[in-house]
Amino acid sequence: MTMTNPADLSRRAFLKGSTTALLGASFLGGLPITRAHAAAAAARSNAAWSFGLLGDLHYDLWEHHDMDWVKREKPNDIRQIEGYVRFTTEILPHLGTELRDVIAATPNDVDYVINIGDFVEGLCGSYELQVKQFEDALDWVRESQWGAPYLITKGNHDITGPGADEAFDDCMLPFMSEQVGRQLDSANFVVEHKNALFVYLDCYDRRQILPWLSETLEKHTGQHEHIFVVTHQPVVPYHARANWTVFGHPNQADDRKQFLDLLGKHHVIALTGHLHRYGFVRRRTDTGHFIELAVNSIVRSPDSRPRQVWEGVSEYGPDIVTLEPRFSPDTEEMRREILANEQPHIEHFECGNVEGYGMVHVDGSQVSADLYYGLGKNHWRTLDLTAVLHAKGPTPFDVTT
Repeated sequence: MTMTNPADLSRRAFLKGSTTALLGASFLGGLPITRAHAAAAAARSNAAWSFGLLGDLHYDLWEHHDMDWVKREKPNDIRQIEGYVRFTTEILPHLGTELRDVIAATPNDVDYVINIGDFVEGLCGSYELQVKQFEDALDWVRESQWGAPYLITKGNHDITGPGADEAFDDCMLPFMSEQVGRQLDSANFVVEHKNALFVYLDCYDRRQILPWLSETLEKHTGQHEHIFVVTHQPVVPYHARANWTVFGHPNQADDRKQFLDLLGKHHVIALTGHLHRYGFVRRRTDTGHFIELAVNSIVRSPDSRPRQVWEGVSEYGPDIVTLEPRFSPDTEEMRREILANEQPHIEHFECGNVEGYGMVHVDGSQVSADLYYGLGKNHWRTLDLTAVLHAKGPTPFDVTT
């Protein structure tokens, strides 16, 4: 059992208590986000609108870590931390600025920036250091001046290490409460915006999410043209780490079927991350179809270009594991079996090692996504999400340009 310092309790009380006072108006990048602003946005619900899409970020600095704890408890992660510190200091400031410029150049209103989890690296070693990591990462968000509310779904790194769960609740839930204009007590929450419903799903709260998700989707049936489910882990395996999915363990087969059937019944657009790879799939279920879009924002080099790109339903299958031949050889047979079992249900498939970000555009009944790679506003492709979601049977590749 971990004992809590009384000073920590005072800090947590302050962080939580400050939420109520800030719900009326908060500031992100100099733009006031108020209830009046939200009402004005709702009045423009028939106009085209957009949101920025960021994958994993793993914000990290050396001073965020108790290195004695890391060396003792997570020695194999030191090299990983080193890489994310370099990314944070050398690449991330430019990525934030570039996204700001792309947002400014977008003809639609850009109403949100959404991060698909692993906002920070975690592995700090204490509650106090984890709080500092979150606070520094949020300072980067503010300095980027996107002029739109920033929302994240919970990733595994956001809650990894001593005190990390508490730090997430004490730092991120108040911040996101400010962004949505109401108090959030959980990382499972919904945002109704114009003609869309966003369901933020805490895939690490697996005892609760199925009843909550079912109730939430049923409650909103027929009320929105588009339903986005934002969750960190992939819903459908689309790359070599096929066992890294929501309800992916063999003893969770019944829960997984219920989960997939819920997404299919409501024709969901799932936004996911975790694998640090691009993925775009459509899956058939017993109740209907849904699609999944995954992006990766860990840009290793400004000159990074798309590579290892696989496209077409015929490419989906057990051989996807060859994209990472050195990953977990002892699980290869299991991962091949997972992909083989999924294969009959896949009706669109793209994946690749693509480092960048996206802009999703909603224009009435149509949803599309522009994807960018590296640094330099390099447009890679445009996805017609609506065409894939509502296609009759397996999709041709002409829905991507």
